[in-house]
Amino acid sequence: MSPSTAAPQSSNLSYKRIDLHSHSTCSDGSNNPTQLLQKASDANIDIFALTDHDTLVGIPEAKKAAESLGIHLINGVEISCQHTLTGGYGKNKAKDKVIHVLGLGFTDFDEMNDTLTHIQTSRGNRGRMIVEKMAELTGHDFAELWQAVLDKAEGNADAVGRAHIAKVLLEKEIVPTMQKAFDKYLADNKAAYVPIETLSMEDTISLIHRCGGKAVLAHPTRYNLSATRVRKLIAEFAEFGGDG
Repeated sequence: MSPSTAAPQSSNLSYKRIDLHSHSTCSDGSNNPTQLLQKASDANIDIFALTDHDTLVGIPEAKKAAESLGIHLINGVEISCQHTLTGGYGKNKAKDKVIHVLGLGFTDFDEMNDTLTHIQTSRGNRGRMIVEKMAELTGHDFAELWQAVLDKAEGNADAVGRAHIAKVLLEKEIVPTMQKAFDKYLADNKAAYVPIETLSMEDTISLIHRCGGKAVLAHPTRYNLSATRVRKLIAEFAEFGGDG
């Protein structure tokens, strides 16, 4: 190896541990914001974002915990939005999908919160409608199922997500696994699926930018799309001004 390409003997680089995608019990996570920040501290995380689904309600608690633990917390949220993908064939020529976009580092908390409050109300109504469908499909008592789901969401109907419902279906042995709950009942266009009222992907990116944040496409390979459509999704996200 020549002197010009040799690795340096020492370095002043300082590496940071970063986690910018997490959920608390304010949406479909298993830990409250304080517990989540403690786990981040235990994992030596330096920079952290709480990105609950369609809500900012956990951020004040997370900030308090982060300050006490010496973690740099940035504002975050994971917004559910609608996007129609084209380019298929026959009946699959156009495909409507719920896409998740992370909003990171936004500074206009009020505008973001006002917009998300409407989405959260829709989310709560949607959760109840899904459970109603599940009761009809399985013959289980609706009130019993709904209460079990609410318990998973710590009593907050607006925080109910499909993961809460899947956990209840698993515990009641309606399905053998969480994944089976989605595959058979909860995934897009399955038997108990109910669409969510929300923004378009383009409007979501614009909202995040207006609020001073960065828009990042979440888990692009988890939308049950072909490789061609994943590439198309990423390209269209970039065309709309997405940041990553």
